[in-house]
Amino acid sequence: MQVAILYAVVVLIWGTTWAAIPYQLGVVPEEVSVAYRFALGSLAYAALTGRRVSIPLRHYGMVVVTGALMFSINYLFVYYGTNYVTSGLVAVLFSSMVVSNALFERLFFKRQLERRLMLASTFCSGPRSPR
Repeated sequence: MQVAILYAVVVLIWGTTWAAIPYQLGVVPEEVSVAYRFALGSLAYAALTGRRVSIPLRHYGMVVVTGALMFSINYLFVYYGTNYVTSGLVAVLFSSMVVSNALFERLFFKRQLERRLMLASTFCSGPRSPR
């Protein structure tokens, strides 16, 4: 039951996120919007969980690379793309990251593709935006 609740929370948060992106565009540059989003998300996570996030110094290089490639750069492209197509279409395309991550993991790390991941990734889609 806890998994279903966590899933519902993620769907609620992501659904409102995609609907809000078009209203964020044009007020400040896209780069600033992405920075605001992750700064607020980090502060909210820390406040809600009460956890102190501590990363050993030797891991910072990988954290920066992962953060840049998996979060910052791709979200920046999402914001740029939303200037030209509806955020619903951007959300659907963005959800394909689940499949590409699995395929790259298979290619580079020789990990077996789990059947449940591939099945679940076929159901990924984003909501339509009022844009």
